[in-house]
Amino acid sequence: MFAPVVPFLARSRAWWGLARFGVSPAAPAVVAGERRGVASRPPTDTCVTSARAPAPPSFTVVPCSCCDEERVMEFMQRTFYREEPVLVAAGLSECPPQVCPQLLGTSPPRPGPDRTLLMLLLSARAPRADQALLEHTRASFREGLSLMAVLQGGSDGGPRDICGVAINSIVAPADACKLRQQAEQVDCPATRRVLELWSMMLERPEIWSGQDPEGSCMLELRELASDKAVRGLGVGLQLALAAREVAADVGACAYKIDCTSQYR
Repeated sequence: MFAPVVPFLARSRAWWGLARFGVSPAAPAVVAGERRGVASRPPTDTCVTSARAPAPPSFTVVPCSCCDEERVMEFMQRTFYREEPVLVAAGLSECPPQVCPQLLGTSPPRPGPDRTLLMLLLSARAPRADQALLEHTRASFREGLSLMAVLQGGSDGGPRDICGVAINSIVAPADACKLRQQAEQVDCPATRRVLELWSMMLERPEIWSGQDPEGSCMLELRELASDKAVRGLGVGLQLALAAREVAADVGACAYKIDCTSQYR
């Protein structure tokens, strides 16, 4: 499933995601003697205690700096590279790049709504993975357009914990050919098939039709990941919205996202 390409009708000043998000209201107080959602009135001589659910963490979306590179790469290694559906289907999540060259497992990927897209990779399960995908992420990060969500708080003056990352990159029509050339140079069959699939996703939807092939470019939200502890709080959504503002700031003609999974 390919997400539609969102053209920009007007250029606006980049927000860069520097927004703070409020904490959702705390859960209602729990009264002693409550049953099936109906609170019973306690005796007058009984002490009533209230319990509040812990407030969900708040976060801020900020641009990544060059100093964040290793922290971001470590975050992507333990989230994106272990859970992204295409990598899971290819078997690469069982042996992500940082632990190469351990043997991959042989358990089949779990069935789901993305099976049609991912069947392209089922025959590519290989005994070894390599660093090509990790270097692809690192090269995209070094373009200086990526964003991260960091948790609020912390008074020790150190870096705040990362809870989400959006790896953004400028893409042009010629990049599909570059990806195919890169795929031909890797030894791991599974990695090669992933790069070929990414190349196909860049050229098959005909997103460049009607545009000058020499001067056209788009901002692609290439990789998006969030920490399990904050999922469901809108971290990925806010990163995606902030990336759209980055696209407007750099003058990209469009903002592109390829969806390879269905959010549950």
